[in-house]
Amino acid sequence: MMIVEQLLLQLKESGIRLTLKQGKLLVHANKAVLNDELKTQLKEHKEAIIRYLSNNNTEHHRPVASALRAERIPLSFSQYRLWFIDSLQGMTPEYNMPLALKVEGQFDVAVAQQALKKIIARHEVLRTNILDDRGVPYQVIQDDFEFHVERYDLTADTLSDQQTKSRQLISELIVKPFDLKNDLMVRCAFIHTIGENILLFNMHHIASDGWSFGVLVREFTALYEAIENKKDDPLPQLTIQYADYAQWQRDYLSGDVLSDKLDYWRTKLSDLPIVHSLPLDFPRPTEKQVAGEVVVSKVDLDVKQRLSELAKAQKMTPFMLLHAALALVLSRHSHNHDIVIGTPIANRTHVELESLIGFFVNTLVLRVNTDFDDTEAYLTHVKEVHREAQNNQDLPFDKLLEHLDVPRVSSHAPIFQILFSMEVNSDGDLSIPRVNFSQLSNTEELVQFDLDIKAKITPTGINVYWKFDTVLFTRSSIQSLAEHLNTLLSNLVNAPLKAVSKLPIMSEEELHYLTHQLNQNAAHYPQASCVHSLFEQQAQVQPDAIAVRY
Repeated sequence: MMIVEQLLLQLKESGIRLTLKQGKLLVHANKAVLNDELKTQLKEHKEAIIRYLSNNNTEHHRPVASALRAERIPLSFSQYRLWFIDSLQGMTPEYNMPLALKVEGQFDVAVAQQALKKIIARHEVLRTNILDDRGVPYQVIQDDFEFHVERYDLTADTLSDQQTKSRQLISELIVKPFDLKNDLMVRCAFIHTIGENILLFNMHHIASDGWSFGVLVREFTALYEAIENKKDDPLPQLTIQYADYAQWQRDYLSGDVLSDKLDYWRTKLSDLPIVHSLPLDFPRPTEKQVAGEVVVSKVDLDVKQRLSELAKAQKMTPFMLLHAALALVLSRHSHNHDIVIGTPIANRTHVELESLIGFFVNTLVLRVNTDFDDTEAYLTHVKEVHREAQNNQDLPFDKLLEHLDVPRVSSHAPIFQILFSMEVNSDGDLSIPRVNFSQLSNTEELVQFDLDIKAKITPTGINVYWKFDTVLFTRSSIQSLAEHLNTLLSNLVNAPLKAVSKLPIMSEEELHYLTHQLNQNAAHYPQASCVHSLFEQQAQVQPDAIAVRY
């Protein structure tokens, strides 16, 4: 059974879904992701997978269906948290989800506008506002709406001014807050200059998530081509909407189901550290800030391949192994064995949710104890942490917060302040005939956590993106964490059976620098003078200087 569970976890991390229909196993996957190795494993364990899914196909896993709409449609639990934060702080850009693309070729803005209007009409959540009655929020869906791509033509300016104004516009549009009571939850702008054209999407997280961007891109591509070529709408009709899911979730997570899941997480997260122990470079402000930067590090192809082999030998997914290594690095830096991080999961366990735009993503809390000497035992512990969390994944993080006795402070996120995720397959590439798109890095990085770390599997290795709060950390501190993770991963694949405490995180060059170069502090003193005389001389020369620091 453990082999089946680990295989299902690996498939889920790769964006592959398995379902049963009349006793037959159905695989929902992008062909590029479903490689020969995974196909072989699916064939080998097919009967065991069917038995596993059949045994877990209880009433609690009933499909999400279109429901009779209440007069006031409730928010999902995740939406409620973002609404509460927005109400508390006022309109904030913290939960904006921007995507800036450089556009080359014959791009028709009018066609793009028509395509986006169809997407907004298709997905109710993008035209849903949040109102409240005496503090109780509810959804209101706009039946009639207006949408326009905002156009900015800068070609009348000088070339240097065009570039400056373009970047300034992008920065301003990225951080422009959404009014949840009145705005559509998606915006689009087109910036035209002589040198380049920029297409900027922005959605609010209350109506979207990372998976949703993939849905948006795929539907935009299909509709743009259909409109340009005067063809019929190629998209199948949606059977449910996000509002149906919100109602289903409220009905499902109640009674014994809710009680059982809360009991697990209360036990797992008892005596939780209030905040992580990583040393900060600057004092933590009383109010959480959103300014951030990104450090990018790379794990080379050889280490990536050997990590994959080690993960397979330990019956782990690559994400589990990377998490185990990251937890060790954080533990060494913080001098603490209790390492708590969050990780997002798509939370689209029902097939009918896969084609929807909406805020489905959930966050799992992964609490790891790094106080192990035996590496294999430590990896088994991490594996078990993941397995248990996945088995209890459908309790919304927001519901967990509501029922846990966790202090709420404005200076940092509750429960965890470090997020770790892995991207195996991209959200979808925007591809239109005669038009080339390339993603621009954000000029404004918005951070919700102290550290937001994303590992991205590529054909040449693993890219690790360390988004950090610049109010708390310097760039050099984050670069040090990144280098130490790389060193630990290399040492782990070279000596996987070595004791945990014997796995170094510093390279030989860094160790030599710290122990030799920084210690070259020899000084010449008068040989005839006693120590107390030298001390008295220094006291006279600099009487206000600190004598001893401990």
